[in-house]
Amino acid sequence: MYRIYHLLLVLIFGYALAQDDLGDFLVSFEDSSSEVHLEIARMYQDNGFFEATASSLNEVIALPRDIGIVSGQCDTVNAFWSPDYDAIIMCYELTEYLYETFRAETKSQQELDNAVLGAVEFIFYHELGHALIDLFGIPFTGREEDAVDQFSTYVLLGSDLGVESALSGASFFFISGNTGPEVQNMEDLAFWDEHSLDQQRFYNIVCMIYGSDPETYANLIRQESKGFLLTSATGYLPKERAERCPDEYYDISRSWETLLNTYVAFNELSEPEVTSTPQPAKTYAESFTGTLEQGDKVYDTEEFFDEYTVDLVAGQEVSLELTSYDFGTYILVRTADGAVFWKTDSGELTDSGSSSTIILPVPTTGTWTIEVSSYNVGETGAYLLGINTQDDVYQTIANDVIVETDTAFTETGEYYHVYEYDFTEGEHVVFALTSQEFDTFLYAMTPSGEYFVNDDYENQTYASRIEFDVPETGLYEIYVTTHDVGEVGNYEMVLGRTEPAVVPQAEPEQTGQTEASTGDPSYDVTDMTTSKARSTNLGILEAGDETLDTGEFVDFYSIDLEQGQPVKFTLISADFSTYLAVMDPAGTFFENDELAEDINKSQITFNAADGGTWLVFVTTDSPGQSGNYMLTIKK
Repeated sequence: MYRIYHLLLVLIFGYALAQDDLGDFLVSFEDSSSEVHLEIARMYQDNGFFEATASSLNEVIALPRDIGIVSGQCDTVNAFWSPDYDAIIMCYELTEYLYETFRAETKSQQELDNAVLGAVEFIFYHELGHALIDLFGIPFTGREEDAVDQFSTYVLLGSDLGVESALSGASFFFISGNTGPEVQNMEDLAFWDEHSLDQQRFYNIVCMIYGSDPETYANLIRQESKGFLLTSATGYLPKERAERCPDEYYDISRSWETLLNTYVAFNELSEPEVTSTPQPAKTYAESFTGTLEQGDKVYDTEEFFDEYTVDLVAGQEVSLELTSYDFGTYILVRTADGAVFWKTDSGELTDSGSSSTIILPVPTTGTWTIEVSSYNVGETGAYLLGINTQDDVYQTIANDVIVETDTAFTETGEYYHVYEYDFTEGEHVVFALTSQEFDTFLYAMTPSGEYFVNDDYENQTYASRIEFDVPETGLYEIYVTTHDVGEVGNYEMVLGRTEPAVVPQAEPEQTGQTEASTGDPSYDVTDMTTSKARSTNLGILEAGDETLDTGEFVDFYSIDLEQGQPVKFTLISADFSTYLAVMDPAGTFFENDELAEDINKSQITFNAADGGTWLVFVTTDSPGQSGNYMLTIKK
């Protein structure tokens, strides 16, 4: 994902007469005493970002001497251009700090990795700006740090993926300026010594992005996100500033274009062909090049497609990446029996090409089929399909059928199966559910009653996926169910238990980190339909329900308890402010509005004073509220 295409750099730096090219950008990774830093180095070596970027830069820029791109241990959070060593230094500590900063702002390991690597990409081009200013004597006005922030943003705005990186960089400054996970004064960090305030840098970067295409990036001045970690309403561009951004972007981009073409030495380049086969930016276990064209197979919807087969083994994770400069990419994956397992597209073709990526667990062994197609009817051109696999990532834990005789949720009526697993705090867990016969829905409930939920993973109605770092040690319940009442059919579910790629505070001398389980352990799986220790009820408060005298909708449940029996009631809703009440056989009420100031969760725990039938009231904090909820009763 993190690469700058050769064509993009050509468009940015332009064409010039051949210059003497006396050096190259050379990538190296230094040793470290920290296992976390070594893991960071392996991550960069695996994704190939620095190598791919150096290769593209070497094709374009005629350097006066070799320049290093060095990743190493610095004993400080930093990245910098070192004229003494002729090297751009990218400190392992910076990447580690970025993981700390973004961890609380992301929902999955993949989103976290993308945010961190995007910010690293922004910072790298910031430091490249310093290097070019020094090597070629580029003049600038104002602060050099502000100028190279502009340079980095200018370079990255050349592609959609680069825009994500610029937004990750901006988000990092915004989050750091507000929170700073360990450093209260950001000026204490070496990287910030000569820089503008983080908030100012944030707005400058976002202003350039918006100014480059106000129509596409209009969301940056509204109270909503495009998925680039801009999560705070105070973090968006003020309308007053936005009005000036198109002119600011025009002035900055013209200035850098002029400076680069005036002062930087370039290699002589031939015009790129309009149609070209993408070249791998990283190593694939298998890769295929081809062309969509007249005479290919055609879908019923009239798009051309090519087919490739690959032998996969249950438990593997397979990564597919389709790239084209000529058409909007589309991938469809079929299992060994021909059923559609997954599909994804990149949308419309952009100036920097198109790329679709799928990373999937493999639930069954066999020969799978990969179909390469286009986003729009009639699109043709060259493409590259890359395939990587990783063994023993997942274990298939369920290959079962939901039938009409299964237990159904009391309030909403969907059939469900439940599985139990013991997890240890700190483990990284992935559950992936797929079905070819019903619209999947997946829940995971923690020992304390919190839950993770997913309906359609990446808009696939037949797939659900939950991924999380285990928040507490104990017994977790996994609910496999359907989206609609009455749905039945076969399903498969896999479990992956892995350690996150980079775990902050994971130095060997520190405590509190639990190593992920390895090997092929034997798991105890229990169908909760046979257990009476806990019951879970999914319901909806809505118009037509019973109402309290004060006007709130209410659902009622009853439970038989023995005298002295411990019981815990937990009510959770993402849609309304919860209110929970329990009445004993004598008519005495126990009530809870907010648990630990969480308006979406109520909880009541006690030992039953009397035996008999108790009544449970599920309602809202105020009249008119409605929505879905989950009520858990644990005895």
